[in-house]
Amino acid sequence: MMGSLLPIMLALSIGASLQIAVFVKSRSSGAKAPIIAVALYLLFLGTAIAAFNYSRRGHYFWAKPAGYMMGFLACFLVYANVAFVLGLLSNFAGRDLASKLKPAIASAGIYVSAFAFVFASINATLVKTKNYEVAINKESKLPSLKILLASDLHLGAIHEANWAEKVAGKINSASPELVVIAGDIIDGDYNAIKDPERIIRALSSIESKYGVYAVLGNHDSGSSYEPVKEMLSRSNITLLEDESVEFEGSFILSGRRDARPIRGAGGVPRQALADYSPAGSKLPIIVIDHQPTQLGSYKEPVDLVLCGHTHRGQIFPFNFITKSMYIVDYGYYDNNGAYPKVIVSSGAGTWAAPLRSGSDCEVVLINAVFR
Repeated sequence: MMGSLLPIMLALSIGASLQIAVFVKSRSSGAKAPIIAVALYLLFLGTAIAAFNYSRRGHYFWAKPAGYMMGFLACFLVYANVAFVLGLLSNFAGRDLASKLKPAIASAGIYVSAFAFVFASINATLVKTKNYEVAINKESKLPSLKILLASDLHLGAIHEANWAEKVAGKINSASPELVVIAGDIIDGDYNAIKDPERIIRALSSIESKYGVYAVLGNHDSGSSYEPVKEMLSRSNITLLEDESVEFEGSFILSGRRDARPIRGAGGVPRQALADYSPAGSKLPIIVIDHQPTQLGSYKEPVDLVLCGHTHRGQIFPFNFITKSMYIVDYGYYDNNGAYPKVIVSSGAGTWAAPLRSGSDCEVVLINAVFR
């Protein structure tokens, strides 16, 4: 992932470096000051990339500093390059006016970057509850069902046990009847979790009438696959891997294996839903599928698909990228009344950088009303 982003970051750093030079030049009479400032920025860029890679190779001390450094870079590269483009456009206003506008534009880009970073850092510490009501046109013994969807906790070196406790408390405060966790429970490496026993206690504290069910995500894979399964088992969370459960003749819950686990998941391929979901059932069918990448494959009799994975881009303006990548990248999609309805959560945690702007850390409370 980092290797694919590196050329983009270096390219964006050209515009960012020019904005730093313009900013410093407008405030310093020293000829070398802009050069020194750009050199310091490039040193920060290199340090951030090195720290991020270092933390991903098992040196977890660097995880949080690297996460915040990478988050600041994401904000700065976006807004500094917006300023760079605006500076170029100012040339059409004439040389004299452009010479006055460019320092102001460069300053605005840097100040907005700093504000965006602070806002996103604070916003990422909050877990919000998103509410939806979904009408399912099937009969059930139940008039309705309160479902709590949580996804993408990304527990590990950045989101530690206290985060699991916070999310569990938020879930319990909603008093759900059914809890589903739609994958990416850990951040890729189970060994990065400092206090797994405390996390198990936190997850075990989640309460609901019909229990807690989970599927694994693309980060719950590789050497962490078996430890995550054991952690869920010890937390009284039922893992569904291409399996279905029927609840007292009221509804059916199916859980899918992840479509694209990063480092494999036990060597077992994902099955077709028809292979294990009851054929011809007239009960409401709810499916948990970590990634909303195969929504086109769901037809009747599936009524509701619950997903995570996208983070809704996590940091502005990347939410526009996820919106272009997925049929549904966030929120409730009623599919124009056809099968199925879809809800995609932006997730309860963050990946890489502990920042949120243009999206929120959330859990989703769904009131499913049956015919």
